[in-house]
Amino acid sequence: MQYFIFLFWLSVTLLPPFIFVRRARLFRKNFISHALTDMLINQPRFSTIVLRNLTSYIFKQPPALKKQLIQNILQKKLSLLQKNLPNTDLRKQLRLLTRNTTVSISNCSALTALLAVENHIDNHRYTKARQVLRQINSTKSSTALAGLYIINEAKLAFYEGDLLNSSSWCHQAITLFKKQKMLCETADTYFLLGQIYRTAAAHDASELTLREALKIFKHLQRFSACAKTLCLLGIVTASQERWDEARQFFNEALDFARRSPDSYLQPYILCRQALLDVCLNNHHQAVATLTNLKFDSKNNELSALYNDIFAQAHFALSHYKTARIFALKAQQLYISDNNIQAAQAISQFISKIENII
Repeated sequence: MQYFIFLFWLSVTLLPPFIFVRRARLFRKNFISHALTDMLINQPRFSTIVLRNLTSYIFKQPPALKKQLIQNILQKKLSLLQKNLPNTDLRKQLRLLTRNTTVSISNCSALTALLAVENHIDNHRYTKARQVLRQINSTKSSTALAGLYIINEAKLAFYEGDLLNSSSWCHQAITLFKKQKMLCETADTYFLLGQIYRTAAAHDASELTLREALKIFKHLQRFSACAKTLCLLGIVTASQERWDEARQFFNEALDFARRSPDSYLQPYILCRQALLDVCLNNHHQAVATLTNLKFDSKNNELSALYNDIFAQAHFALSHYKTARIFALKAQQLYISDNNIQAAQAISQFISKIENII
């Protein structure tokens, strides 16, 4: 009985300090995680797994290095943070999150390789992405890595035109990401599903999944993703001739784009607004919007869209020769960007112009 009383007294005495220490450690780890999230969340290839790895790594460092790393995070000095990470693999992962850098699969982890696949896909190097993805075989031990592998399969299937398999991969990935509480990747997958359903002309399903993605992106304050999702919602509603809703979505997308580090987003959304004006026969307004537009001419996708819409606006105003000049520029850019479907559509438009001229 005395032994039991002693144990009870000991547990009552030690439990509060133990709880206090555990809570303090959890608070410090959450503080680092939230600071890193704020620093990296709007990077195009943000990864929850990298965030967790970095948080754990920084938390385990000696006090002096930990203090320096946290200071770099709070001051948002990505380059200094990268230099101060002794772990080579984490440096590669962080570099992939912040730049367009390709990585050899022979000397990096499955996660870094998967981030490299995303990098190839973003830059339309689909053959290279498929080659790298085939070499990755160490994702079975991790649900999170398996989810990243599957979503890359879904992206490649989508760009190859295999919508059925792509949507199936997406649903599998969402299940895995939700199990791991990977909110950002879940939202990214909903966004991809929205693109797939839009391509398949399933507008209601597209709008539903895009709204799911938008809800999470707003919660995470991921401004670039919010802008892209709202813009796509504008495109979906415009295709259903819900013009007022489309305009509202584009305006809200512009608000988020202004807070985004991605400089191409505002001109892209303005191009889409100009196309909406063309659809509503506001051709002079469309020409005015496009004339004042400034963007990086090296962005082939945006340049092609700009010239395409400009051609349509001038054609509607009976400026056929000007329309032909812009249409030919758009055709050249679509071909160089390997956008076969758009190139074929603009070719038919050019033939229509030439028949009139």
